[in-house]
Amino acid sequence: MIDKIKKARQDKLEGKLNCIPFNLPRLGSIVPGIVKGSLDCITANSSVGKTTLAKKLYVYDAIDFAIKHNLDYRLIYFGLEESEEEFDFGLFSYLVHKTLNIRSNINDFQSFVEPYPQEHLDTIEKSNVQQLFMQYKSYITFYDYIYNSYGIYKTIRDYARSIGTFYNNDVELTATDFIDTNPPYTHFKPNNPNQFTSVIIDHVSELIPQKGETNLKAAIDNLVRYMRLYVTKMFNFNALCIQQQDSSQESVDNKKENYMEPKLQGLGDSKTTGRAYMNVFGLYNPIRYGVNTYEGYNTNKLDKYFRVMNIIKQRYGSVGEKVPLYFDGKVSDIRILPPANDAANLDKVYKKINNLC
Repeated sequence: MIDKIKKARQDKLEGKLNCIPFNLPRLGSIVPGIVKGSLDCITANSSVGKTTLAKKLYVYDAIDFAIKHNLDYRLIYFGLEESEEEFDFGLFSYLVHKTLNIRSNINDFQSFVEPYPQEHLDTIEKSNVQQLFMQYKSYITFYDYIYNSYGIYKTIRDYARSIGTFYNNDVELTATDFIDTNPPYTHFKPNNPNQFTSVIIDHVSELIPQKGETNLKAAIDNLVRYMRLYVTKMFNFNALCIQQQDSSQESVDNKKENYMEPKLQGLGDSKTTGRAYMNVFGLYNPIRYGVNTYEGYNTNKLDKYFRVMNIIKQRYGSVGEKVPLYFDGKVSDIRILPPANDAANLDKVYKKINNLC
């Protein structure tokens, strides 16, 4: 153990990567980032921005970091709720805003309401956004047609086979061992120990129960079990499950008592998954429930651009921390808000919001 501690310290001193840090200042002092072997969860009530937050932290920022540091990074994304085309429009929207400061999303790109401005299209075509889009996509393998727990596990396992070797004790397993079966294996060795793989499942309540799973809860429980026992523990991948809060969290009684913030016991369709998750991040939208002030913030001024990230569970760190966010879901522009008593910098945020409205 001392040798491992020394190696981790030396790796850090030499600039080697022990994790992919979250690109949100101040958050890194609470949560390290995307850690190998960790099973994480983002939860919130419906339409609060779970997927947007997940993409910001685990997709866009992670790929930004991989490009900057030449990291061998792979992302396997299971889009149970959205199609790959919808995902692509979201990525394109993020890159157009990041590169050109143009706020457009799928509604604009598809000219659902008005024809997309020709000047925007000309600007985009002359920029490097298309090249950036292809570069980002090269890190991602997207599946939008696998809906059962074993199918998801098997897809990840087969990917692991392509980048490493499975063993049953000292016996190396071959491709023949995996034909139409799931052979017993005791450990896995990647070809490149420095490679970093993340898995995202968005979201678990869209699973379809398979044979032997009597209901949705059984499907979710099986999926999370696969993620914990094999994908994170044995393959040493990072895995993120997006899971809604139970609809009862928005009951009249909870609203009266102001108990609307996401909770571990509020996980929807299966509360037992909270035992397996190593980190659980909740996302809360106070203005949705008529909360005019929150922890010193004027939610009326921040309006729909305000969210709070709650650290609900953290296996190796403190819980109960709350991180206030500027949250522009249209283009996945998410930033840490200034402290509530920093009137000067908050005023800049208010002006920015007024210019958007």
